[in-house]
Amino acid sequence: MPDVEQAIAMSEERLPVMLAARWVLGGRTPRQHQERYTAFLDVIDDEFTAAEITVGYDSRAYANKNLLPEWLEDVAAGHEPSAATEGLLRRELERVGDRAPDLARKLKSALEQACRAWSHMLQGILLANAGDIVAIFHEYQLQLGWDMRDLFRTTLPCARLRTNEVSWLVGRVPAVLGLFLGERESGLIGLVLERERTQKFDADTCALFLRNAVTLLGRPELASCVEADLSTSDSELEDREEPLPALGLPHSGFGTGFQDFGLTRADLLPALQAAWNGREVPAPKRARRRKA
Repeated sequence: MPDVEQAIAMSEERLPVMLAARWVLGGRTPRQHQERYTAFLDVIDDEFTAAEITVGYDSRAYANKNLLPEWLEDVAAGHEPSAATEGLLRRELERVGDRAPDLARKLKSALEQACRAWSHMLQGILLANAGDIVAIFHEYQLQLGWDMRDLFRTTLPCARLRTNEVSWLVGRVPAVLGLFLGERESGLIGLVLERERTQKFDADTCALFLRNAVTLLGRPELASCVEADLSTSDSELEDREEPLPALGLPHSGFGTGFQDFGLTRADLLPALQAAWNGREVPAPKRARRRKA
């Protein structure tokens, strides 16, 4: 297997834990951290307290600034949790140096315990969100870096609808990505379309779903804006002479349907069922004008 294929396979294998780390890190906010991030921060705080480690000021604030974000960033970048732990230990022990051997010993033990707990917590998130899902989401509203977004194009079976207002991605993705979709900007970031019969959804089936969706939503002309091969679509888009069309729908986001705006799974279910059966929904025929 060529090196490029090995790298892609490795990225695909690590992607779920990368997503889990990125999701936890997304709970770090300027004012009040979200519960998912706070739970990880509690671990290091408990370990520092048990080891009677002080760093000159609030250990929790220090861990929030230097320790937990760096470890999560390393995992989200594709490093194994064990490698992220080694890097964190090396940086912190270099900071302490040889001036305080007792502190260095306590620090090493506390960090090892904390990182081990963090690894188990990430595995718990993955176990609770195991397998694949088929999802539709706003490509650029996810809290992911550009490198991780590129992995979707190179490793996952996805298709895209890009218009003047939106860029919707549909694909068979790790189930942990579903944790991101409940976030809101203008409506939900995305929807889980299918959790069980997912293996049939390759890039072509996802593209078929999108063509069916715009047809059933009354915009069949947008079917030509659906891209199944995302590896070269960006360069092809730059060469496009005509401007992208408008979506032309009342709502460009997604919702739950309960006093909520946006498309729901129920709205998209007919298109999904047709795609699963390999059927392309025909565009409606235009009414013929009567001669005067």
